[in-house]
This record gives sequence, C-alpha cells and structure tokens, in this order.
Amino acid sequence: MALATAVDSLPEQRIVLSGVSWETYEQTLTDFLDRSRPHFAYDRGMLEIVSPTPPHEENGFALATMVMTIAEELDREYRLVGSTTYRREALQQGFEADSSFYVLNERFVLDLAEIDPTTDRPPDLVIEVDVSRSSFDKLAIYAGFGVQEVWRREADRVSILAREQRGGGEGLT
Repeated sequence: MALATAVDSLPEQRIVLSGVSWETYEQTLTDFLDRSRPHFAYDRGMLEIVSPTPPHEENGFALATMVMTIAEELDREYRLVGSTTYRREALQQGFEADSSFYVLNERFVLDLAEIDPTTDRPPDLVIEVDVSRSSFDKLAIYAGFGVQEVWRREADRVSILAREQRGGGEGLT
C-alpha cells in the first residue's frame, strides 16, 4: 500500500509516495512516456513526482547554459541529454534530472540513439533544481548510479557536489 505525502512546495507541485513497487514505477514511466512533465525519481519504494514550474525550468536552463559555456570555453566536447530517464531495477533506483551531461564519457555515448543505464555509463554531471525544499534525497540515487558531479540549486544557493571515495562507500559532497 502506497502512502502519499504532499510536500508544501509552492511554486512547484511535488508529491512523495512510499511503498511503491518497482512495477508501479515502471508502469508510471510508461504512462507518461511522451510527456516532458512531470519528472520522476524512485528510490527503493519511494517515488517523487515533481511538476516543474517556470522558475524551476528557468533556473535549470541557467545552470545548463553555464555548463555549456564553461565546456565551450575549455574546448571540451559534451553531450547534453536533458532529463533522460535513468533506471536500474537491480538498484531499485531511477531518476530524471533537470539536465544531464556527458563530458568525460561523451565519447562512449556520442552515437547512441538510446542510452541503456544498465550497460552504458551514467552521465558525468546532472543539474538538480529544488525551488521548494524536497523531502526526497536524490543525491543517494545519483551516487548509486555513479554520477560524478551534481550542480544543485536550492532556494537562492547553488552547490557543486563532486563524488568522493570514502572508506566503506561513495557519496556526493
């Protein structure tokens, strides 16, 4: 039985459900296959559904533009794959970041029409915008997939978190 929690999230709409099976998550993704909204994140039975609003999208676009500008100034090739859905049943995790980039691993996905997160490398960098405070920890999902860097905007602050090896595990700090 799934339990719903409505997160006070003006101006964006955010719902967190607990007790959601992997099959229900997969079916939900299928039901919204041809839509750019909402965005979904799944972590071992917890499902977050976010309907981005204009401020959310504007902030995500601004950060993505910064990443592209920096890459171009450094003469680095990159592939922007937007809010592509990444999911792995073995991890019981899935995400749709606001934007995803391949920079160091760009050559491995350059010619792929579809990226298979079970066999292909994860994006090197993801952008995560939280206009409102999320009760859902997406950093654990990104770490589980092996994402190397997260640019995160919360309230009026931008943080750049890099993956670090620690004794006994890995995480984003």
